Amino acid sequence: MVKLRKLCIESNNGHTLHHSFYRQERNSNTLVIIIPGGKYNCDRPLLHYIRKLALDKKFDVLSINFDSHFKDYDFNESLFDALYVETKKAIDHCLNQGTYHTINLIGKSMGSLVMGQLIADYAVNFKVKRIYLTPIEKTIPYISAWNGLVFTGTRDPLFSKKMQEAILKTSKSKVHIIEDANHALELKGKISDTMDLHKKIIMICDAYMSD
Repeated sequence: MVKLRKLCIESNNGHTLHHSFYRQERNSNTLVIIIPGGKYNCDRPLLHYIRKLALDKKFDVLSINFDSHFKDYDFNESLFDALYVETKKAIDHCLNQGTYHTINLIGKSMGSLVMGQLIADYAVNFKVKRIYLTPIEKTIPYISAWNGLVFTGTRDPLFSKKMQEAILKTSKSKVHIIEDANHALELKGKISDTMDLHKKIIMICDAYMSD
């Protein structure tokens, strides 16, 4: 049985962020942290099913919710610094509730950058696995430093072919470049094919998290 707890944390800009913390009835030794993108929250299809996968594997899951509380920030370094600080608050709170030895970090789009900033904070004391979903350019140094799984598409306007080549040259990550997939890892106008693609991605994530 899984218990859902709404984790309410005050942000530095005066808002309250409402994250979702799913805990197994029996103590889990693995915490999965899902950090969404700006317009792709944890209830969107791919992140939703990755979360269900993790719960079926008897992992605890923290779903980060940025909502619209960061509208006071411009899309620049101050935004990413704020997202990092607020996400770390939520993670540290959850880590204090359990006895984990493995952390699975999953970051989508700008969430992949926040994830990259967090890895060094936890890699000393935990086994940390990393899944980068549609990373952005600023995530490249973290992918190079901390390998894992990478998923991007040839029609992602935020991650060019040059950026794809950069991570292929500098990283030991398993990189999946999906033909015709956009920034949502969807195939425009092809719903059935998109569902098949998402199933394939989820199966790859399953194998990685099970290793």
